[in-house]
Amino acid sequence: VIGMAAMGEDRTYCVLKFHTTQTVTVVQRHFRTQFHKDPPNKKTIRTWYARFSTIGRLSPLKPT
Repeated sequence: VIGMAAMGEDRTYCVLKFHTTQTVTVVQRHFRTQFHKDPPNKKTIRTWYARFSTIGRLSPLKPT
């Protein structure tokens, strides 16, 4: 459970930082400083941001 919460925090941080900076490189640099680990790649950050902008959530919708 702790791992999932941390992953959610990572995603949230990236999406919020990308929204304010609009630069993936800056997001990655700040992420590395904040979390002391390798940041997600550019495609992942852009996918998270697009998903949040489109459906208002960070995780994909589950099929019903």
